[in-house]
Amino acid sequence: MENLFSCQLKDTVEIVAHRLLDNQIIKIHNDYIEEADFETESHRLLIQLNHGWPADNGGYLMIFNSEDPQDIANIILPEHRSMFAFEISRESHHAVSKIYAGCRYTLIFNFYRNK
Repeated sequence: MENLFSCQLKDTVEIVAHRLLDNQIIKIHNDYIEEADFETESHRLLIQLNHGWPADNGGYLMIFNSEDPQDIANIILPEHRSMFAFEISRESHHAVSKIYAGCRYTLIFNFYRNK
């Protein structure tokens, strides 16, 4: 992650297992927290664990150019063992489309910038 984003990160890494079920959706957001009194994540790595996931199951990771839901930059099928990394910022808008069938599994790795 440090090489990918040309930054120094702390040794602390949090890992979260995430599961989305039928009819669940994650609306557009950016994960950015304004000047929090506590330390917040600066970078995130998503690893999909969805063996044989068909496109008609939904659950696409959607990347946006802005907070406008019509301003889509990329749509990514949650293919098994695929990864997506990003820096958390005011502009890191993303969402997950509705799950139509199955359970969508993601491992989320949270990283912290070494200030």
